[in-house]
Amino acid sequence: MTSFKSLAIVVMWLVASQLKAATVGVEYPTSGEGNTNSIVPFSYIIDARYQQVYDAARFAIPFQGNLGRLEYIAFRLDSPAGYSSLGTYTNVQISLSTTPASEGSLSPVFVQNVGLDATVIFSGTLTWGASHAPGPGPQNWDLILTPTAPFLYDPSRGNLLLDYRGTLSTTGPNGFGPLDAYRLAGDGTASVFAAPNSGMGTVDTTGLTTFFGFTLVPEPDTIVLFGIGAAVLWVIRGPMRKRKNACH
Repeated sequence: MTSFKSLAIVVMWLVASQLKAATVGVEYPTSGEGNTNSIVPFSYIIDARYQQVYDAARFAIPFQGNLGRLEYIAFRLDSPAGYSSLGTYTNVQISLSTTPASEGSLSPVFVQNVGLDATVIFSGTLTWGASHAPGPGPQNWDLILTPTAPFLYDPSRGNLLLDYRGTLSTTGPNGFGPLDAYRLAGDGTASVFAAPNSGMGTVDTTGLTTFFGFTLVPEPDTIVLFGIGAAVLWVIRGPMRKRKNACH
């Protein structure tokens, strides 16, 4: 009986070790300074809408078959065109979803890009800023958005879509922008933008350089396995408890 108990404990330990959360960062589309910059969408003082798609393949390797629970999204100022910026945005709504749309098939009709699992991760007023350091090279990821609602991403289900709506209402003395961006065919990202906000926008291969922070979450079958291991241990311990009580 002891050997079975030991086996059950080993199984539970192995599964529990998989359940330990790991945090991964994904820089998109690749590391290093982008080859362009963009004032879209955060420099517009009128109601704007912006979508950017990110190819799932970029997330698949660091995720290693796990799901990713979003912890933050970050952008950065361009080098050398960026400058210290501060902005307050009103009527902000930022959503994420899994989408079948890709760099080459992003629709100018916003609603056609949105996936069935669309989740509003931030809503309300957003105030953020960034300091531009002198000299060449990528800037710090100063523009950090922390979600107020959870979102789980599974790269095996499709690409990732960021959907932003908002209005720049007040700025610091220098205004806001531009941000680091890439404009390369085949880099796995593209965007669609409209200002003022409307049902349709203009599709472009430009995409903001973005950093995602995720906490890895095991697939549901791993969690089920953990439950089975716990049940096995409970069953094994049952007869042992009865034998112990019989000795008294």
